Amino acid sequence: MMIPSFPLSSMSSFLERRKRRVPHSGTPASHAPDQPAKPDGAGSDGFAGLPQATTAWIGALGITAGLAAAGFIGKLSLQQFLGIELGNWTALDLSIFAGRWAIDTLTIVLQGTLAHPFLWGGPILLYLAPTLLSFTFPLDDRRGQIAARLSIVFAALGLCYALVWCEVPTLSLKNWLTSEIGDQFVTPLPNKAATRVDDIRTTLLVSKMDGVVQVPDPLLPLSVKSLTVCGLVGDRIPDNLRQHLKGPSPIHAAKETLEGIYAACVIICLTSLVALYLHQVVEKPTLLDDGFRLLRISASYVLLPLVAALIPYMYGKLIYPSTFPSVTVTLKGDDAKDSEKSEKDSAGQPKGTNAAEQKGKPAAQPAAKPIDGDDAPASNSTSRMLVVDETDKDLSLLDTQKNAPYEIEIRDRSEITYIVRYGKEDVLNTILRKGKWLPGMPVNCTFPQGVQP
Repeated sequence: MMIPSFPLSSMSSFLERRKRRVPHSGTPASHAPDQPAKPDGAGSDGFAGLPQATTAWIGALGITAGLAAAGFIGKLSLQQFLGIELGNWTALDLSIFAGRWAIDTLTIVLQGTLAHPFLWGGPILLYLAPTLLSFTFPLDDRRGQIAARLSIVFAALGLCYALVWCEVPTLSLKNWLTSEIGDQFVTPLPNKAATRVDDIRTTLLVSKMDGVVQVPDPLLPLSVKSLTVCGLVGDRIPDNLRQHLKGPSPIHAAKETLEGIYAACVIICLTSLVALYLHQVVEKPTLLDDGFRLLRISASYVLLPLVAALIPYMYGKLIYPSTFPSVTVTLKGDDAKDSEKSEKDSAGQPKGTNAAEQKGKPAAQPAAKPIDGDDAPASNSTSRMLVVDETDKDLSLLDTQKNAPYEIEIRDRSEITYIVRYGKEDVLNTILRKGKWLPGMPVNCTFPQGVQP
């Protein structure tokens, strides 16, 4: 049984066949004559003539491929940001990462829009105003043509802003676990590009300083108020760091700033998509209109895909949490040595010792079975480490007790006897709490008892 086909009309055909407008007095008709209907399957769409189920499958595969690409870009960004190799690149892992990216993006945009409706809604309406205004005029009205041109210019400028001012600076955020944190506070070069990179880098560091920054009590007099960063007070704090530690909650403000930058890129990308594809049709284009058409094509097929591709890249660096499971592991080699030593102490007889003296002594205990849980014994285990990557074959462990540059220790699961888990830790916050990432800072970033940072 044949399934009837439903051809999809192109956007331009839809705009040409939109409802008739009443012409103004003294002006010619404001629309072109209606074109005869095209037969089924004769549309300009590449999917015209295909069964509806086939078209749906093609669309679903396109969405799946887009999510897989977003997961790959986001995880590659996280790997570059941390400066360590992540080995789990399976389709399932990338799909989970892409799903989290999609949910977090939707949540951030909705929360920002609902929390500040006028702050976000006003620029969006102004951004789309030329596009919406162009449809209120007839096709041959010069005002409608000017509005259509402005919509293309606004879309191109918005995409350039998102690319240059928000996304490109994140390309320099690399190797944070393989370099000293103090290197992040080097005075930037005297140019806007370097200053913008330093601004985003410092904002990101402040967002990880939970328990490192002590904000002065607003009830205290001005003479005793002092902002403390892990033991450093006043002028001993670098200027570019002190500028980001304002307000009663600088850590929360830094997180909101990063989410605002990310949400702005997402909204600009979506609104530019509307402005570039929902455009007014010009009946008699001039040379100037051909120039704007070239600008629209360049923005649609160059700027828009590039901005859209870098959105998950920003997510992997600015939004995705740098938290990893904290564990201690006991290797089978250590357990075998302990078991061998126990057997020698219980069954071995040194010279000058008779068998009667060995009576009543307990026999050697068998080796314990592998355990993965919170109740596993922690004796003869490694120091507490972070699992930065985990596959079905091995674990990638990071020892934060050492100093940078950090090295990743990869252990095969067959070598591990016990894995004791202690929850999750933010690796950057752990490094910041260790101190010694600024001159004069103490080794341990701990505040006096009773003082809450």
